[in-house]
Formats: sequence, structure tokens, C-alpha cells
Amino acid sequence: MMATYIALFLASLSLVVSFGSLILSAVVYARRTNLQSGGLSRGAPIPVDAFAKMLDRNEIDSLRAGEKLVVFATPTCSPCRDLVATLSSRLGDLKQSTNLLIVEGGNAHDGTLATDSTFDARWIRDAGGHIRRAFGANVTPSVFYVNHGIVVERVPVGDLDRIITLAKGSGASDESRTSIDRLEPVADNGKRAH
Repeated sequence: MMATYIALFLASLSLVVSFGSLILSAVVYARRTNLQSGGLSRGAPIPVDAFAKMLDRNEIDSLRAGEKLVVFATPTCSPCRDLVATLSSRLGDLKQSTNLLIVEGGNAHDGTLATDSTFDARWIRDAGGHIRRAFGANVTPSVFYVNHGIVVERVPVGDLDRIITLAKGSGASDESRTSIDRLEPVADNGKRAH
């Protein structure tokens, strides 16, 4: 009788351990997939079609022509508010940050992060999330460094010094410039240009 109880206990323990490892592997897989699919890949053209309804032709041309730091944020997101507060405190002395584009998600009733900022940037309301989805920015805040219409890197939100440097228009590091030069040109349709 005691052997039966021990066998049942070991069987249920084995079942609990198997179920726990299944859940753990699912969480690890989901996290790895989320990190790997964290937006447009390096060297991809920015999705200018997503901006077509919100930017005029000159602004779209400036996205294709120079350096831009594209920040995705929502007013209801605490880390987004923290990022904007940090940008305000560290960029407040700049008259204009022409290379900073902030794409703000959420609805108008959620408020806006722009009223809390002291720096000048181009703010776009992306209530439908079209631009965010086109960039593949599945979490906010998300920051992309774009040079001549090509995604150079997704900047980690925790790397505030790098974000501030790029927002000030200080440009890419020598390493990034070298890797920018090595990127193959990509046509607007997403295929490699020859």
C-alpha cells in the first residue's frame, strides 16, 4: 500500500515537473522570438508609405536624406514618460532637434507626451498604430536610428547616452559609419538594389 502512494506521488511530481518545464520553454521561446522580431532589420528601408498620410513630401524626403532618430512612445506608458522626461532634461537647451521624430501612439484622449517636453522635435500621432506596425515596434518605447532611409540600428532604450548623442545630431560612431557604408542599397520595394 505504501508503495502505491509513493508511486502515485512520484508520478504526480513527474507530471508537475514536466508541465513546469513546458511552460518555461514556452516563455523562453516567446521571449527569444520577441527579441529577434523586434522591428525592422538592419539595412531595411524605412516604410515611407506608412508616413504618407502624416508627413508632407519634404518631411518624407528628409527621412530618406539624412539621419533620424525615430522614437515610438505612448502617453500611457511609464517608461515612455521617463524617456521623454530624460530627453527634456538633457535636450532642453537645444533650439531645435531636427533629426528627432517621435511617433506617439494611443488616442487623443490619452493625452500627449509633447506637452511635457521642453525640446523641439517632430511629433506624429499614430493613433491607429500603422507606423508602429510598419516598423515592427511591438513594444514602447522603441528607438530606431535611421540614416538615408535605411535602418542602421535599433537603439536599446536603456542606452540613454547613445540616444542623447543621436538626438543631438552628433551622428553615428565610427563603427556605425563603417557598417553603414557596408550596407547594401535597398530599393523602395524592399529588394536589394543591383
